[in-house]
Amino acid sequence: MIVFDLPPPISVNVTRRIDYAGHAKALAWRKQADKLILMQKRGPLPKITGEYELLITVSSASKLDLPNCEKIVTDYLVSLGIVQDDSPRYLRRLVMEFGEAPEGTRITVKAFMPNIVPTT
Repeated sequence: MIVFDLPPPISVNVTRRIDYAGHAKALAWRKQADKLILMQKRGPLPKITGEYELLITVSSASKLDLPNCEKIVTDYLVSLGIVQDDSPRYLRRLVMEFGEAPEGTRITVKAFMPNIVPTT
């Protein structure tokens, strides 16, 4: 399991428009995220190969719409090489919630283990 604290996410609405101010906000978010990752780094960045599940916890104080926060986070994890891709082939479970996130967002990534249903 990999756990990181990242800055408060920015909305996908900001990152997907052709908008220089939005692009600047996305770059600023990434720089702040890079600094937080370096402060939390305990060696080489961990990697999960294959299928994974992702829990994104956004600070309860945030007023962002949760679904709009997911893309910047998953793209960032891919860019760092922590996960291979955010396509359905790899990202098998995604949970987003409001909760405790000291820096704004807490990311938990772990290898995907499908639920095994016991047979009777």
